[in-house]
Amino acid sequence: MTSINPAFVPTGVLFAGALLEIVLGGVLSRAVKGWLAFLTASLALVAVLAMMPAVIGGEVLTATWFDWDAGVPLTYHVDGLSVLFMLLGTGMGALILLYSVGYMEAETEGTTRFYVLMLLFIGGFVVLVCTANLLMAYFAWELIGLCSYFLVGFWYKQQAAADGSRKVLIITHLAGYGLLAAIMLLFVRTGTFMWTD
Repeated sequence: MTSINPAFVPTGVLFAGALLEIVLGGVLSRAVKGWLAFLTASLALVAVLAMMPAVIGGEVLTATWFDWDAGVPLTYHVDGLSVLFMLLGTGMGALILLYSVGYMEAETEGTTRFYVLMLLFIGGFVVLVCTANLLMAYFAWELIGLCSYFLVGFWYKQQAAADGSRKVLIITHLAGYGLLAAIMLLFVRTGTFMWTD
């Protein structure tokens, strides 16, 4: 029997929580959706905290899902810096979701969308800070950018929200295209998408 690598647990918990919000969104109350999202982010935070003793001891946690094309593995590389940012992302995300339980309770529509977007945003951030694959980092950046776009424009019927979301989309995608160009240049020079190589 194989055990689950601890490096994958925070991401898995966050994406599973987003999926659970989608599946159960029609039957849960607004408050329960909020508590479910908070619990999901808190479990991801606990998973990051569980990795800390090994990382503080100088260990680097690496884990590979699979080689998805021409030997380009989907690999995580968890060291001290990535754990620090994972703590920031999951910790701040959990606090924001805790605040959102009360804040979103008066919202009549879109609470499922809000909580799914928040969990995907936090999950994308965790992937971004712990991936060893630069292409995976680019996809995580784009996921974060799209979630930002939808969250800023959450009240899309208001002109200010729609204008703000367009600004976010332009800013994040222009930076994303620059990131993608840099990744491709690095690949041409080095022959690998793995920054750890």
